[in-house]
Amino acid sequence: MSGNKTVELSKQFISAYLSQIRHKASVLDKRDWGLFPFYWYRYSKITIHTSMWNDLAISIDRFVKDNEDKTTVKETEDRIEESHFPNLDYTQWPMFQVNQGNHDIILQGGTFNVGKHPFIKIQDGAEVRILEVRIEADAIGYPRERMFIWFLTYPNEKYLRIDKATSNAEYDFWGHLQLLATRKLDDLLSRKVGEKTLLLFRSSVERLREECIRLFSREDLDEASLQYFLEEHYFLLSPKRVEKMKRKVGSFIPDFILNHGDNTFTLVEIQLNRDPIIQNGQLSSGMKEAVGQLKNWFEWISSNESQTLAKYKGLIVIGRRKSYLENKAIINEVLSEIGYPVSILTYEDLVDSVDLILSRLEKAKGKD
Repeated sequence: MSGNKTVELSKQFISAYLSQIRHKASVLDKRDWGLFPFYWYRYSKITIHTSMWNDLAISIDRFVKDNEDKTTVKETEDRIEESHFPNLDYTQWPMFQVNQGNHDIILQGGTFNVGKHPFIKIQDGAEVRILEVRIEADAIGYPRERMFIWFLTYPNEKYLRIDKATSNAEYDFWGHLQLLATRKLDDLLSRKVGEKTLLLFRSSVERLREECIRLFSREDLDEASLQYFLEEHYFLLSPKRVEKMKRKVGSFIPDFILNHGDNTFTLVEIQLNRDPIIQNGQLSSGMKEAVGQLKNWFEWISSNESQTLAKYKGLIVIGRRKSYLENKAIINEVLSEIGYPVSILTYEDLVDSVDLILSRLEKAKGKD
């Protein structure tokens, strides 16, 4: 596909996306519009970056005072990721790797400190949306905030369809409601949002609950898909308000490091949903791997940053509640032998985190 045709398809694609998401947003209480991205309600400046490899980056940059969206096209000779995250060392491992053929990946909300590493690297035939992120780095031009970027790598014509744009707009509408309801619930409840908006928040969390159950029940769930989902919904890992930190302990890279805001942190190891905790009366291979990982991280901290050791706890996400309860004595003995504070969450516990939010939203009804 020629570059000019790709650009024209891109313009139609983002126009269809904005038309759909603005239609969805029109049902929200007007007094609550300030909670949502400006492009849901206002005409915006759009930039389409293209690379020599025919990769695309479609960004929504700011609102404009015109009566229509304004689109600019720019070419880059660098990697398409560098059009928005320049001056980083793309020879190093990235915070997020999007592999060939992966699409419908979303990274939404949060602050990420990447040092000199790339924030993201995307292989061919892949697609990812990045929504409302702040990137901190040891490089010129940072910190850098981005409201909306849609990366599509060659061959990308299969993604530039109107039906895909509208379905993704629908998903992002509900996703932003979920984001606010799960990460900023205290602020929402103190603000006393309108009744229609509150009902939509509840509907968004109910959708999330269904998505969790469906995802955690899949026997073919791969590690990358699970990681992306939990990156977007990391609140599931803690009932208290947390933020993600740079994922590095010495040369080790935990699945998550959670910052609890009180100078304490949790190191998190995720095992796939189908990995059992106990198998044939013994620790499963997945559980053994997780215990080994936690030991390595704690021992590195003990040897290199011993003064901070007491600030850390460990968490393993694995298995099912029924198995945990049936083998609780064995599991607790294993955890105590680690020598550091480590606990377990099952996949049912993650769903409980969603139920807690639904309960609070239910109590808020009628208080408007």
